[in-house]
This record gives sequence, structure tokens and C-alpha cells, in this order.
Amino acid sequence: MTLVLESTVKLSIVLLAGLAVVTLLRSRAASLRHWVLAMAIGAAAVAPALGTVAPRWHINLTQARTAVPIEPPRSVATSTTTTATMTFATQAAPAAPAQQPTPRSPWPFLFGAWLIGAIASVLVLAVGVGRLMWLGAHADRIDGSTWNRVLTDVARELDVTAPVTLLAIDHPALLVTWGVLTPKVLIPRAALAWPEDRIRIVLRHELSHIRRRDWLVQMVAEIVRAVHWFNPLAWIACRRVRQESEHACDDLVLRLGVDGSEYASHLLDLARAMGTRQRTWVPAQAMVRPSSLERRVTAMLNARLDRTPVSWKGRLASSAAMIALAVAVAGFAASAQTTATVTGTITDQLGGYMPDTPIAMTDLTTNEKHEKRTDRNGRYAFDGLLPGDYMLAVAGIPGFKDVQRRVVLSGGPSTQNVKLQIAEIQETIRVTDGPPARTSQGTQGEHKLRPVGTPCVGDCVGGNIGAPLKLYDHKVVFPASQNGKEGVVHLHGVIDTTGHVVKLQVVGDANPDFAQAALDAVSKWEFDPTRLNGVIVETEMNVAISFAAAR
Repeated sequence: MTLVLESTVKLSIVLLAGLAVVTLLRSRAASLRHWVLAMAIGAAAVAPALGTVAPRWHINLTQARTAVPIEPPRSVATSTTTTATMTFATQAAPAAPAQQPTPRSPWPFLFGAWLIGAIASVLVLAVGVGRLMWLGAHADRIDGSTWNRVLTDVARELDVTAPVTLLAIDHPALLVTWGVLTPKVLIPRAALAWPEDRIRIVLRHELSHIRRRDWLVQMVAEIVRAVHWFNPLAWIACRRVRQESEHACDDLVLRLGVDGSEYASHLLDLARAMGTRQRTWVPAQAMVRPSSLERRVTAMLNARLDRTPVSWKGRLASSAAMIALAVAVAGFAASAQTTATVTGTITDQLGGYMPDTPIAMTDLTTNEKHEKRTDRNGRYAFDGLLPGDYMLAVAGIPGFKDVQRRVVLSGGPSTQNVKLQIAEIQETIRVTDGPPARTSQGTQGEHKLRPVGTPCVGDCVGGNIGAPLKLYDHKVVFPASQNGKEGVVHLHGVIDTTGHVVKLQVVGDANPDFAQAALDAVSKWEFDPTRLNGVIVETEMNVAISFAAAR
């Protein structure tokens, strides 16, 4: 749908400019107005395709917004005052998560409506062209009559070199010209008995259309109108280009020496003869149209109107202006997306979806924060975000690490899936210089392992954490060689799927004796390991051990 909107904006700008110029040229010749409109319609038709090659330029909307300094995240200090404390925040299984369904976007319905209308309009146009071809195939070719003799004279007079075919049809109210390489003039069979002066005026008008290639211009306009059937500017431009082509052909006939009153008289007679007949719509230039008859007759009788043909300089200037406008509009629309959409799914590390989970998008320029919660399937969507730099954050989820990710939005859709990892276990221990403590608490096998339950991996509700339970605790012994001294040792390790502590190492600087005492004790710990959605998983562990002198 974004492409349709972008194409509509481009086309509307170019057509509006063309119609505005034509309004300013209302005192000039109809041939100039028709040329400007033809160039505008052609430029509007190719403007969407020019977006891939046009020089890009845009107004940076993000720079126009007021910048607000971003406060750096504050670190949270943990006070270790207890003798031994292990913390692991868990999230219970959401039996009935709060459902906040994402509002259904109207764009799919609007796109469907546009597509149905475009297909219907193109089909109507195709049926009209098919009817023209059918009429031409079932018509009788006119040979060896006054019509052909006059046709030869008028073609020479207007310098028309294309092979024109005259066809007589049974329809009494259809007088049209169509075709480009092999143009055809369809006339009612009753027109074979017309006087020569009327035949000459009719053929001068119809061959003027052929000389000017009006049918090709009109077909391009009809196609643009069919695709953009919902855009009133496309309808106005299509109707206006047809009207200006009739006026331009009338001017050409009058420049050949036909008296305006005589021309108007013949046109009115034709309108009276055909006006009472049933009309059939076909996509072709018709000499007699009741809707424009009054304006044409008024113009024929106005001797002060400018009827000069458009010069090559006028054609070149108007063509260059419309092409330049189309390129400029295409380049702007190709890069100046004004909004962006961010969608995605939040899951745990095993792929279980996380319902009712908060997620935030913070504009790093303005500090404006947008917040959403996932639906029952872990999905979220942000609509209408301005282009710029954002910080995506999923924080404060019990038992999981916070996620922060920089996202640069340039417009259009963006997919940002988030996979949450289990948070680290934090344990703090205080060891005081004094009599040795009992070295162990409990023994292996003293605690029963928790039942694993039914594992859930992938397409299921995630976030169900079972914290590790310590089965064997080896006490840290204060080193006798360090009596009266104090220090802190930070350890980092992993509780593996068997419950043992592995990859244990000292973090940062520490007293070697204190560090060794800490490593000796913690490496002997054993756990009933962490479970996520019933599946045993590894868990990172941080241990802070403070050694204090006796008071």
C-alpha cells in the first residue's frame, strides 16, 4: 500500500501542476494547452518508475525536531550485608495473559479496494478497445466514393502520411477515429449520402486528430485514470485533455479556411442527427459530444481567439518543465518517507513466545518514548514512527536479561525480533575471620530433584523459569594466612545442565589467598539446575564474596 500512496502523491503533484499551467494559459491556443496536459499526464505516468534513477533529495524531518539529551542508564548497586544470599528473579507461567490485541491495520482493506477498482477500470477500458476492434472487423470498407476522394485531398492538405481506413458501420450515432500506425475512421452508414462540403469538414476534423496523435494521448490518459480511479485529479485531467484536443482540432480546421459559422452549422446538424440516437461508449475521439458542444460552438464563433499551432519552442519548454518536475517529485518521494512501522515477536531463548511483555521504542533525538505490550502470541507493532535513531528496549522482565538495541529507521517497515536470555544468578557471601565454619550444608542425594515435567520448545508460551536449587553448599573458609585482612572476590561461572559449577574464574583483581579460598568452595557447589519451560538449561552465575576481619 505504501507504493500506491507514493505513486498517488507523485501523480497528483504533477497533474496539479499541469492543470494549473493550463488554467494560466486559458487565453492561449488550445493546441498549447493540450500539449502541456499531454506532457503532464505522460510525466505523471512515468514518475513512479523514475524513483529508481532520479537524484534523491529530501527534507530531513528528524533534524527539525528538538533534541533532548538522553540520560545514561543508572547502574544499580547491590548491597551485600547478609552472610549468604542468592537471588534469581523468576516469572510464573502466565495462565491467562492479559490480551491487548494489536489494532487491525486498515491498509490491507484499502489496498484491496484500490486493486478491485483498478482491475475493474482496466477491464472496462479493455472492453471498450475490444468493442472498437470488433466494430472495425465487422464494418464495410469504403472504396471508390466521394469519401475516399476527399480523404486523399485532406490527407495531402494536412500532410498525413499514415494509411487511413474509412469504415462504414451500422451504428447511426458513432463517428470516431482511433488507431496510431493504421488509423481508422468509423462513420455511420447514413453518412455515405452526406454532401461533399460536410464530408470535407468531418474528414478535416478527424484527420486533425490523426495528425496530432490524439488517440495515443487519450489512451495514456485513460490508463492513468483507470489505475488511479480514486483520484479526482486523474478524472479531471482525462476529461480536460479530451476537451482540449477537440478545440485544437477545431482550430486547425478553421485555419484551413473554413468559416466559423459554417463549421458550427454543420456541427449542430450532426448533433441533431445523432443526439437522439442511442450512444455507445468507446475509448476513441468522437466528433460530436453533447457535453462539449456549446463550448466548441462558442469558440468557433469567437474570431478573437488565439488559434496558432504550438511552436517547437513551446513544445520543448513545456516538455522540459514537466520532465524536470517529474524527476524532482520522483527523487523526493523515493527518499522522503515520513513514517516507519516496526513489528516483531518477543520470545525466550528456546523460542517460546512471551505474551503481555512490555517493549519500548525511544527516539534518541527527542527522548520521546513509545510503549507497547505483546499480544497473546508475543507479537508487537509500532506504527507512525518518524525516521531517525531509536533505542529498542525490553527491560524489567523477571528472570531475563534486559535487551537494548539501537534501531535506525529510514521509513517503511522494519522487523525487529527479540530473543530474551535468562538472567544471571547473583549471590553475595560475607565471610568473617574467626573459628572455621562447618564446611558443608547437606549432602548429595539429600534433596530430591524436581520433576522435569513436559518440556516445551518453540511454538508455546515461554518465560516459565524454575530457579536452580542448591543441593550441596561448601562453605568458604577464611584463609589463616590473611587474619586481620579484608577484601572482596568476584567470581563468574556457569551452572551446567548437570548442576555442577563450570568455567569458574575470578573477575578483576583480588587477594590471591582470598581468591583461592573462594574458588575452592564455590567449585564444589552442586545444584538442581535451572529449567526454562520444563527444559534444563545452563545459567550464568556471579558470586561476590567479602572477607571481613573479626570485630
